[in-house]
Amino acid sequence: MDIEAIWVSVELAAFTTLILFLIGLPFAYWLAVTRWRLKFLLESLVILPMILPPTVLGFYILVAIGPISPFDSALDLPTREQLRHELRHSLTKLAVPGIVVTHDRVETLALGDHVIVMDHGCVRQSGPPQDVFSAPVDLAVARIVGVDNIESGKVIRMTNGLATIQVGSSELLALSAARVSGQVCVCIRAEDVMLEKGAVARQSSARNHLFGRIRSLDREGPMVRVGIDCGFPLKALVTYQAFEDMGLCDGMEVTALVKAPAIRLIPRE
Repeated sequence: MDIEAIWVSVELAAFTTLILFLIGLPFAYWLAVTRWRLKFLLESLVILPMILPPTVLGFYILVAIGPISPFDSALDLPTREQLRHELRHSLTKLAVPGIVVTHDRVETLALGDHVIVMDHGCVRQSGPPQDVFSAPVDLAVARIVGVDNIESGKVIRMTNGLATIQVGSSELLALSAARVSGQVCVCIRAEDVMLEKGAVARQSSARNHLFGRIRSLDREGPMVRVGIDCGFPLKALVTYQAFEDMGLCDGMEVTALVKAPAIRLIPRE
């Protein structure tokens, strides 16, 4: 029997009791004898944990030090990466369930074994992070998990599990286990788009070769987000090293390669 989790709980309870005893006893004595006119404010803070349920206090702590708080935004990137690594290591070592509430997609992928996506208080999708991020069930989930390319399209035909979709002036081939028809939303993650300079022959395993021109280049740390006009607006995410090696520039002709399984189709309501 693994008693490590029990031992951690005992250690935590012992240290908490010791700290509260050393700090709380002198503070309680001071509150009892002081005649400070603002004493009632401190007394209110002391009894607050006994009045508010733990879930409410947890929410306030999340607001204070969560991903949208000044505390979290003040952390530099290496510190945040180290904290994520240590938290993941601790959760794995203890082998106990843990719930992490976050708006950060990187934290979700780094820490989560199972993710629940909520929108306006409702659960929209749950499952392994990679499944949820690569196959969102609806547009709300697609936007929440950061799908960069969401375009309207029309299914032209279905052949052997491959759907041909008209998107703008281009045609795409997408792998679809279920039969789809009519109007759909085409979802493509930017990191699933590969780029080649100029027009290239169809020699790669990617079924979709989209010729176009670069319309925008946005540096995002070690990555560069490339906007392409290929019959419809398409965004690709490449490393800065690849950007330098390819000599990408505004107006340059490129071919975007997208594999059929990387395209997610969501029927339009």
